[in-house]
Parts: sequence; C-alpha cells; structure tokens
Amino acid sequence: MNIAHEKFGAIDLIKLKGKLNNASKKKFAQSIEKYVVQNCHIILDMSACDFISNVGFRYLVLLDREILSKWGKFVIVGLSDEIVETMNLTGFENVFSIYSSVYEVLDDWKVGGKYAKNR
Repeated sequence: MNIAHEKFGAIDLIKLKGKLNNASKKKFAQSIEKYVVQNCHIILDMSACDFISNVGFRYLVLLDREILSKWGKFVIVGLSDEIVETMNLTGFENVFSIYSSVYEVLDDWKVGGKYAKNR
C-alpha cells in the first residue's frame, strides 16, 4: 500500500493506492492519524484502491466517527464499482459521504478556485 498526502489550505487530501486490509490497516492508521484534529477536513481518494476487507471497512467507520466527534468533515472519493457494490450490499453507503471526484467535494464545500487550480 502507498499513501500520499496533499494539502489544500485547511483540507488534507489522502491518496490510497493498493489494498486496505488487515496487513495494511496499521500503516494507513499511522499515516492518517496526524491529520485527524479538531475541525479537520479530510478527503480520502481511493481511486487507486482495488480492495477493502472487512477490517478496512471497520477502520473507515471508526475513522469517520472519530473525525465527526472532532467536528471535522470526512469524505471518500473515487471508489471502484466493485467497492461501491460491496458498500451498497452491506449498507455502508449510508455511513460515509461518498463523492465521485475531489473536484465535486471542493465544489460542495465551496472551496475557492485557487484550490481547484492546484489539482
């Protein structure tokens, strides 16, 4: 698993490449925990993630709860059709804020044009 980070003002964009499973959860958790602060805004780009295990889904639910408890915002973008289908079957599509692209989130959050131009 590879994890990359980009900063757009107050927004942290985390890009995940590979699988989110039991073997990679600890690395992912350690990478993202420093961005989970009061009033954080985190976009998790999973367009290069090809698999999420039960452990991965459970961690994402816990992460979402933690961010919400800190009055932050957490969204997931770029999910593959297979992962979306799994989320629909398990009810997770009602748990997360899911968008098709980073631009869609930035538009929804009314982020100024300078952030969109950096992408």
